[in-house]
Amino acid sequence: MKRIKAKIRQKPTDGDAMAQTIKTDAIDGRTKQARHIKRIKDGLTDAPINTAKALLKALVAQNTVISQEIYNAALNSGSLIDAKGKLNPLIEKSLVKYQNASKSALIELLKLEGGKAEDNPEDIFSDVFDGC
Repeated sequence: MKRIKAKIRQKPTDGDAMAQTIKTDAIDGRTKQARHIKRIKDGLTDAPINTAKALLKALVAQNTVISQEIYNAALNSGSLIDAKGKLNPLIEKSLVKYQNASKSALIELLKLEGGKAEDNPEDIFSDVFDGC
């Protein structure tokens, strides 16, 4: 009996390679990640608004978890403010990035939901994200 060698695709390891794989539809559909990407791509084609809403909600949830972990790490590392009055570097450098990303996602989600915050949707989040 003759043995046939199957060509196995290598998984992309960096962001650029993964982006190129996604663009060219060269994703091997056997992995959970590949099936997830396919569902997102199909959703963006078939129901772009609902898919965008779901992605934005997931992004806000993920960023909230990450923000909370950064905050907890800052608390566990000593204090939020040092003796000179400077913010803990974890808060100053990392937390604000995730808060801003969440704020942007929430604003876009509000737009997709058809909600109106008068003329400026950012106004409804200014109290929550003051200083971002």
